Amino acid sequence: GHAVRLRALPSGRPRVTHVAPAGARAPAASRAVFVDGLNHVLDALDTRQVERIVFVSSSAVYGEHRGDWVDEDTPPAPQGFNGRILLEAEAALAARATPHTTLRLAGLYGPGRLQLIERLRTGKASAPLEPPHWANRTHIDHAAAAL
Repeated sequence: GHAVRLRALPSGRPRVTHVAPAGARAPAASRAVFVDGLNHVLDALDTRQVERIVFVSSSAVYGEHRGDWVDEDTPPAPQGFNGRILLEAEAALAARATPHTTLRLAGLYGPGRLQLIERLRTGKASAPLEPPHWANRTHIDHAAAAL
């Protein structure tokens, strides 16, 4: 991707939220969106004037834990390229020494995002009854409120 010029930031110490689309299904395209795109944004900012940067990542950085509990203290162990690339982007942001927060959202659901529910309804997916399993799901309204 090519760097784009950003409009002048508002005066004061603005907060910047970086929310990139998760539609890339190939490693090179995903890296261009998450790593290169984030670096372009950071390069265009005077990060000394920014109060905080919020980077929206994914729980994919944790990898698979077979239904066990996962939280922010769980060490990242991404298995897919998407989790590895997001972890790379998180590290790039951390290396900038800019006040930041990384929000690792889980699988989103809500109006227009009912793929898992539809797969369960049609029998294309199942939910184990025993032993108890945790699922990484976040309602889109809760994700928006967190931002």
